[in-house]
Amino acid sequence: MIRGWRLWALLVTLMLGGCQALVTPLGHDVAAVEPTAGDDGDLVNLVACWEAEPLAELLRMAYEAQYPSSAVLVNLTNSQHAMELLQRGEASLGLIVTMADQEPQVPTGWITRELAVDAVALVTSPDLAVASISPDDLSRLYAGQVVDWADLGFGEGQPAFVTRERGTVLRLLFEERIMGDRSISTAAAVVPHNHAMLELVSTTPKALGYVPATLVDDRVRVVALDGKLPTHSEIERGSYPLRSSLWLVMPVSSEGLADGGALRLASFALGARMQREISARYVRP
Repeated sequence: MIRGWRLWALLVTLMLGGCQALVTPLGHDVAAVEPTAGDDGDLVNLVACWEAEPLAELLRMAYEAQYPSSAVLVNLTNSQHAMELLQRGEASLGLIVTMADQEPQVPTGWITRELAVDAVALVTSPDLAVASISPDDLSRLYAGQVVDWADLGFGEGQPAFVTRERGTVLRLLFEERIMGDRSISTAAAVVPHNHAMLELVSTTPKALGYVPATLVDDRVRVVALDGKLPTHSEIERGSYPLRSSLWLVMPVSSEGLADGGALRLASFALGARMQREISARYVRP
């Protein structure tokens, strides 16, 4: 652990040495000083929500490649449970998803930085020829008001629609931006994470679901929402409505204590090299 004055002294040192990203919005271009791992290396427990899995793996591989004596243990779960693990001290650093432009709710004194912006992509089984769907038709579908794809002009057959479990950020985002006053029907299949969503949608005829855009693979087809696809340009312009933010969260105790390995990994994540790697896959805040 790094004690109070040492934590803040290190933050100031990093800032004065060029690593201003810890105290400067990520949208600014800063020259970063990469952290130096201890002689015995670090073992950092990183908890990440399912939506941040690609980012967590990107960070883990880059950090371990730079510091071979260090290891990052990634624990994947939902955002609520991730916050609980951080609060209980069972993880020293977190990657949390929120709705776009919303900061995560954390205890006073914790450090949070927005690392990336992602989007929620609508995906269908390969047999379903849907190029684009309107928010209202999508809402009606998930409310159970569409009994045949022919009702929407998308071929024939009973729709199968898949959602995430209650309380997850992706479902909350979907409910707020798409469902409005309607409720998701109990006829919807419910899955616990994105891999299950992709597996079920890709293997179920006439199925539709939603996953983070960075997790889409060739097993499914992406559907435009009101003619807009979750591309980098649409996300940057803010014209694609289903956007989410990925946040780095580092606990700091009321006594000003923080885990040294977590601080080094956080500094690495905010450094220029890692920011370039993140930009290749995600939209920057």
